[in-house]
Amino acid sequence: MFSKTYLKSYRPTKMQAIDESMIRFKGRSSIKQSMPLKPIKRGYKVWIRANSNGYISQFKIYTGNVGQTTEKCLGSRVVKTLTTNLFGKFHEMYFDNYFTSLPLMHYLRMNCVYACGTVRKHRVGLPSDFENEETMSRGEFQFRCREGLVSMFWKDRKGINFLSNYQNVTDVMSVGRNKDGSREEISCPKLVKDNENMGLVDKADMLKALYEVKRKSRKLWHRIFWYILDVTCKCFYNLQRNK
Repeated sequence: MFSKTYLKSYRPTKMQAIDESMIRFKGRSSIKQSMPLKPIKRGYKVWIRANSNGYISQFKIYTGNVGQTTEKCLGSRVVKTLTTNLFGKFHEMYFDNYFTSLPLMHYLRMNCVYACGTVRKHRVGLPSDFENEETMSRGEFQFRCREGLVSMFWKDRKGINFLSNYQNVTDVMSVGRNKDGSREEISCPKLVKDNENMGLVDKADMLKALYEVKRKSRKLWHRIFWYILDVTCKCFYNLQRNK
């Protein structure tokens, strides 16, 4: 009910991001998740679609596998579920390598949703003929185009793979990097720069933290209720600020 209310209360911005968030919980629960690399390492996982101003348009609490078998394309299913209301509207969607795959990008393109994200280099269907990373200098990039999709490999300190279904690879800009105490400008495709929007869910988490009800409880539903209360306060604040 709350997720539907958030969706109806605010028109989505052009740029959107999908990522996971965590509700802190250390008690016993069958849906509790462990994510050692997250600031909140144990708790409930929440899938979120956030706007460029940090407003949360939709969220869905992860309750485990659907059915009895292990789900192999969970990331794709989450993105498809959270973007249904954007079909045909040409919004720009950003996400990280957990979600990104070639079939997902084709699916979004067919439904008129622009998408860009980092991608794991061993994903099925990605180009295998890129030059060796060690022969590349910082700021250099390689790309391949096929069926409206762009696969790009860009070298910063280390190589990063990207996948996009709408961007132009000839748009190049520069970004600053610190080297030996001095500022260095290196070449950077606009595709890479735009992918910074992947952090919009982190922005939403940061804004939510300003209003948190920090109360401990061993009852699993208390934590979820207070999370929804925190998100609602933040969404109301964003609505008032953007009037």
